[in-house]
Amino acid sequence: MLAFTISVLGILLTIFLVVSIHEFGHFIFARFLGVKVLRFSIGFGKPFYQWRDRKGTEYAFAPILLGGYVKLLDENENPVPENELPMAYNRQPIYKRFLIAFAGPLFNLLFAFILYWLLFIIGITTFVPQVGTITPHSIASDAGMQPRQEIISIDHTSTPTWMSVIINILTQAGNKGIMPIEVKQPDTHEIKLLNLNLTNWHLDDLKPDPFTSLGFVPYDPLIPAIIKDIQPDSDAFTKLTKGDKILSVGKQPIHDWSDLVTIITAHPGETLAFTINHHGKIVHTQITTGYQRDMFLKKYGFLGVTPEFTWPESLFRKQQYGPLDSVIHAYRQVSELTQLIRMLIMLISCEGLRIIIKTWACLSDSSRLIWQHAI
Repeated sequence: MLAFTISVLGILLTIFLVVSIHEFGHFIFARFLGVKVLRFSIGFGKPFYQWRDRKGTEYAFAPILLGGYVKLLDENENPVPENELPMAYNRQPIYKRFLIAFAGPLFNLLFAFILYWLLFIIGITTFVPQVGTITPHSIASDAGMQPRQEIISIDHTSTPTWMSVIINILTQAGNKGIMPIEVKQPDTHEIKLLNLNLTNWHLDDLKPDPFTSLGFVPYDPLIPAIIKDIQPDSDAFTKLTKGDKILSVGKQPIHDWSDLVTIITAHPGETLAFTINHHGKIVHTQITTGYQRDMFLKKYGFLGVTPEFTWPESLFRKQQYGPLDSVIHAYRQVSELTQLIRMLIMLISCEGLRIIIKTWACLSDSSRLIWQHAI
């Protein structure tokens, strides 16, 4: 329930910020260009707070934070007093109307740029785009891609993060030629150029996963199924202790933490048989899982435990720059964000959106990646 609540609050906060900044762009440009603003509203529904300024603009906050609007003086909507006709939107030249309409998305881009600029000055920690398992006889395998290689660039464009890898792969959609990828060897740090033949490559219309379609997945370190922390209000709290190693659940052997995650998430609210190595002693017990909901309201099993594991420092990369260099990197990040939005429009199916959003959330934010191993 906590994860679902955090997801919902995060979505609402994001919508609030995006809408507020977008509408403020329309508002400030309209004011600057001499167009009267009748109402500036954040949210829909009956306002719970509103006031009016000296210029006659009404400001309102409404409870449904799924949008907002700026209402301008316009003869096409209501009669306009003669003395206010010069301030009517429909009386403005085309360039002014264009600027007012364009100001919304422009302010969103400027906000994203400023936010990234600040983040790069403070420092952003991301995961190194290191390759995991390779599918035999796949495009990646035929090109010579190997596990633990770091993806340096795709089609001569630098890829310091998994986000940039995703975007640069998706921009190749429709390409039936060669996609050059530079990789760094894990031991020698030698840079190798691999040429991926995209002749037979295609993204599944229902599940357009940019990685598996080429035949590889991101590297995920092997995590032993050893318990570190247990949530007090869970059934596992009375059955497990720190240091316990999960050997099997039901008839399924547990080799590592990912096996445990797979089983637990597939059985929400069920009682399962556990075999545990409790400090050298084999113990059999029954544990009832709880459940949580993801941002798509889908229910998944939750045990209330986290693994005894420390992420290798080699998997992290901290991006921190001075004020001037941060301008360049913020510009690149906003460009990537714009490209991603274009890709989402191209992959507008519900499943496509789900996969891209999930991939972005999991791979572009280290805290999210670590969190997903808590079940």
